[in-house]
Amino acid sequence: MFAFESVDDEGKLFWYRVLIHDQLARIGSGVHTTTPGGEFVYFIQQGGYAIFPWVVLVPGAIVVLFTLKLRSKESSDGVGTLAAIWLVLTFAVIGSSATKFHHYVFPMLPPLAILIGFFIDKLWKDGIAKQGLALVAGVPFFMLVGKDLAENPKDFTDLFVYNYDRPYPQHLVTNPIGFWADRPLGTGDLIVFALIAIGGYLVFETFGSKRSVFLKALSLALSGLGVGLLISMATRGQTSPMLLGGLGFLAAPAYCVYEAMRPNNESRAWSWFLALISGGIGLCLAGAGAGISMQKAPDPLWQVLADPANVKEMMGFGFIVFGVLCAGVALARAKVALYATAIAGACVWAFWFNWSHWTELSHHWTQRDQFWEYYRGRQPTEPITSFLMNWRGETFYSRNTVKQIKDNGLLFQYAQQPGREWALVEHNRLGILKSAVGADKQVTLIKKDLNVKFVLTTIE
Repeated sequence: MFAFESVDDEGKLFWYRVLIHDQLARIGSGVHTTTPGGEFVYFIQQGGYAIFPWVVLVPGAIVVLFTLKLRSKESSDGVGTLAAIWLVLTFAVIGSSATKFHHYVFPMLPPLAILIGFFIDKLWKDGIAKQGLALVAGVPFFMLVGKDLAENPKDFTDLFVYNYDRPYPQHLVTNPIGFWADRPLGTGDLIVFALIAIGGYLVFETFGSKRSVFLKALSLALSGLGVGLLISMATRGQTSPMLLGGLGFLAAPAYCVYEAMRPNNESRAWSWFLALISGGIGLCLAGAGAGISMQKAPDPLWQVLADPANVKEMMGFGFIVFGVLCAGVALARAKVALYATAIAGACVWAFWFNWSHWTELSHHWTQRDQFWEYYRGRQPTEPITSFLMNWRGETFYSRNTVKQIKDNGLLFQYAQQPGREWALVEHNRLGILKSAVGADKQVTLIKKDLNVKFVLTTIE
């Protein structure tokens, strides 16, 4: 190949293309980059998206980095040193490259994962208390990266593509989620799930061990509030959610009164104080709900609960619940629970993106569905063309039978053939196609919303 004398479509010899253009020029001057001269924080940002939710452990990985010993006989120090050198060199070389794409962060992730793994092992051996500062330092990373991903899930999918301007099907993350058969998933469903999940776990954790009265009361308050709102959601708001939520919340002061009346209770005054505060909150909620019900006025809380939820809201809510659960078990120093919660949250995030969101995106990132429609609707003699395209995907899905046309005159000749013709075109070039085929031709769109970039048409 190095001796091959022919050139490519850009007039470059093979050796020049591989060694000069695709290596040195990519690093030095920039080749086909959408972010020329990006700042050094570029890959820090993309790395945060790539390793979420484990980004919370990056400060811990840095701590591990400074505890490594050179020329140590311990194999862990040797592996950690190798990972550190690997991470530093890749960040320096790729970070200084003039050509920057989001997916270029990938070579930095394996060594970072090794260092994070060392910190996870250290956290398990030393306990949560000794590594508490490293965990606290990671909280802002988790919050900021989670906020970005919840507001714009495209930040994560862009790690796997290079054309960031390609239309993204925003309706997949902004339309209501059709979870129930009779109605979409509501904001109230998310709130109920969060309250019952967090409250239920706290009930299991606090009443199964010697925890403070405050934590036990808090667990009952959250669980009771969640159950009350659940009943309101199940009855579609026929009973005021404020009333039911307030009544459920009263489980907390009831327990505090029980604790205060126990003989030999050293925290009796604290229990009475908690009963007074929580009882006041519960009675205020229940009283407000009862008043609204008696006046037959719309409950403002129900208007919030009934609001349909979308993917972005579900992601944000899920991140909050996940973070609160992890923070709660970390404060309780429940090491096994912290590891189980972290692994479960990361798996849910990965499974949803891989088995749900990617599948939905696939309909908009290829021409596959358009050709399925073509083969279902065409007659054996009806041809198909791809107009002003060279994505090669249309060649694959048409089994190399598609006719490539990039000239308006040739498209006009194509449309003048007897019978019906088919054409595949990008949405933003549909007007050019209609103009090129002539005013006497009828262009019909086949399932316009099937793909946000490409559209299948018939010409008659």
